[in-house]
Amino acid sequence: MNKLLASALIGAALLGLAACEVDENTDQILVSLSVRDNFGQEVSSFSSGETVTLVLRVENDSDRAASIDFDDGQIFDFEISNSSGAQVWLWSDGMAFTTAAQSTQFAAGEVRNFSVDWEQVDNDGNDVPLGSYSAQAELTANNLDSDQRFTEVDNFTLQ
Repeated sequence: MNKLLASALIGAALLGLAACEVDENTDQILVSLSVRDNFGQEVSSFSSGETVTLVLRVENDSDRAASIDFDDGQIFDFEISNSSGAQVWLWSDGMAFTTAAQSTQFAAGEVRNFSVDWEQVDNDGNDVPLGSYSAQAELTANNLDSDQRFTEVDNFTLQ
């Protein structure tokens, strides 16, 4: 499935959620990142050519619903950087998203996971060298603080 279609389907699924009473207070939105292997296990090293699955976990850690707003159709992004801190891959690179603003509701205690596979290539499609890398994810919401939008950096090795 092409990436643009996948993004559109994710956006449509988020917008199609059942309505619920929404508290605009989003202080308890938590994001985290896990790096997983082909078996869904969290690992810190991968063999050359092995698929690296990045999972962004978004949680409404409160007892009230929250509304999360987006400037366009992009809901999340993932970035891979090398050991020097230079970006080698950005999930959204070259993608187009709808320009329509959107909002999605998270029920009290609700958790959603968004995942993408990285095939150990850079933004130009070239294989990356073996070594140390870091991953970070972003929930691209416009009504959250940066510490709520960005996950901590997760380090891993390609060997």
